[in-house]
Amino acid sequence: MITLFSLSIKPYQLRKAAYITDKMNCHSWYVQQFSHYLWVKTSSEVSKSILQDAIRELIDINTPFFQVQVESLSNTQLNLLKAVASGEKQITSVRAMQDFKLGTSNNIIKNREILIKKDILQFSQGNFEWLDPVFLIWFLKFLV
Repeated sequence: MITLFSLSIKPYQLRKAAYITDKMNCHSWYVQQFSHYLWVKTSSEVSKSILQDAIRELIDINTPFFQVQVESLSNTQLNLLKAVASGEKQITSVRAMQDFKLGTSNNIIKNREILIKKDILQFSQGNFEWLDPVFLIWFLKFLV
């Protein structure tokens, strides 16, 4: 990515490349899409505003897909996603179940399995992880 930018006389700093891979959680499809938007928007050097515009475009283009995903979820599934997106680590605590309106512990387990089957979350070593980094950014922006 850095080489292609420099070959085209569009200087690109290493820390900005790291920003892209970090922001996209090394998701190759999104790193490629994000880099393409930066390429198109950059005339001489990548600025912070160009980075923000590229993220906005990435979100905008994927919004219809994310909306369809969200529309297929129940309220308690959405609430579980809100809890995870908010960084809640003790999902089955009484406080979290009440604060996020998650229902019972069994309901949380059932919804966790549904969200895993829908490829929205993965659950590993007791922790939730979003599989789609742009969906997480969109979700935090519009639903949390």
